[in-house]
Amino acid sequence: MVLSVEAVIEIDFRMVDSLVALERNLQAEEFNAMSDLVEFRHLKYIVAVAEAATITRAAERLFLAQPSLSKQIKDFEDVLGFPIFVRTRQGVRITPAGQMIVAYAQEALLKRTKIIAMARAVHRGEVPPFRLGFPVWVLGGTRGKVEVQIARSPRWRDGNGDLSGA
Repeated sequence: MVLSVEAVIEIDFRMVDSLVALERNLQAEEFNAMSDLVEFRHLKYIVAVAEAATITRAAERLFLAQPSLSKQIKDFEDVLGFPIFVRTRQGVRITPAGQMIVAYAQEALLKRTKIIAMARAVHRGEVPPFRLGFPVWVLGGTRGKVEVQIARSPRWRDGNGDLSGA
């Protein structure tokens, strides 16, 4: 018999707004030092645990040993200086600070997926060239200067010396 359990993750987005405000107040060095501690694998692990609501089920989904996943999350929490999850016999609960981390992790992983997909599309030539046109009266006397600047880039010239943009 297979039981399917879905976890409901409630995120208070006021906390996410608080994170933005906090980020503005942190000095650049301190913020960069904290962000250097985070690796995509940590984010993946955190999201998996939050979604599964237990470390054991998350470890199964990630094809990791449960003790290894538990230790990596605990080590990451120790480095951060606060718990992301409260561990109970029934599973885990996300702490208020952990809600912010989970929201960040979900967003970062989604953005990573999107940027990789976009880069692959560019590499395969699936992204059409960006063409920008202006009526002559908008450019006025600067039109020649713009064309000269663009013409200096070999990437923008076709075989006939014309500006093609492709």
